Amino acid sequence: MLEQQPDLILQTEDSWTALHHAANHGHSDVVAFLLSKEPKLLHMEAPGQWTAIVLAAAAGHTHVVEQIVAIEPVIMETDEAWYLFYWGLRRAYETLVERLLILKPSLIEQTAKTTDGATPLHVVARNGHLALTQRVLTLNPKLIDSVDNQGWTPLHCAVRERREPVVEFLLAQKPELIERRTTAGDTMLHLAITGYNRKEFVDMLWRKNFDALRVANVNAATPFHVALSLRHAVELFQWSLSFEEITQALSQTTSAKASEYTARVKEIVEQESEDLWDLMHRDVVPVFEYLGIVPQQRGKKRRSDRRERNNKTKRRNETSESESDY
Repeated sequence: MLEQQPDLILQTEDSWTALHHAANHGHSDVVAFLLSKEPKLLHMEAPGQWTAIVLAAAAGHTHVVEQIVAIEPVIMETDEAWYLFYWGLRRAYETLVERLLILKPSLIEQTAKTTDGATPLHVVARNGHLALTQRVLTLNPKLIDSVDNQGWTPLHCAVRERREPVVEFLLAQKPELIERRTTAGDTMLHLAITGYNRKEFVDMLWRKNFDALRVANVNAATPFHVALSLRHAVELFQWSLSFEEITQALSQTTSAKASEYTARVKEIVEQESEDLWDLMHRDVVPVFEYLGIVPQQRGKKRRSDRRERNNKTKRRNETSESESDY
């Protein structure tokens, strides 16, 4: 049927050519036939700048990638080479990564040809690929200190995406990374909280850098403020933190108390949130007072009303049980 097809550059409704589909599904024999009949197919892009070889890389078809590179070696001298490498890193196609590094060793030195400026280590750390993280770092140890356009190190990416094994590995290689901050002033602790990491993991990061608890970012928000604003108050106070430790950590955040961010925190705390109100009658009260957060009196009334409703329900149940005995 293909021999009778007069126009091989026809595209489907999604702008894919026959070559796009063949490469995406790893059909190397069809890829070879199509390119022998219509070489211009190689450079046709689907929406999103998807060429056939990039689709093959994203799908992990190393043999198709090598096949197309053999037909058009100049590809490895273009920006497209990075995208092939990127997909190998992102989806942990280790064979593809190794083959591309043989074809172009300098890929390990490159930063992303996208707007974020990520390095190969950023990509594998963000996606939690421990084996590739170790491999990339072996090939280029300097990448452990690399930063993207937002000032994020690979460790920041791993923390934000909850990649605990990668975080532990990177910290083992360079413990002082725990103190690095992003361009926005966020510490590892800020990112761990906004990334909804496990309580034990957040606690581990805090214990490695106690001072981070009192570091404010460009919004004048400490990790403590961030936790409150995200309604993480319950989880926050399950950390092994005493009131003395919290107040010590917050002792240098006077600017944050006056910030718009703290105003937002106050607004959230003053809402009728069961979890936050339940914290009010624990030893957390002094902490809120320290921050200048004064719970509205309605909270006490709500708890009182709730207790009264519970008592009425209990009495009603007891009455029903008594009546059923007769």
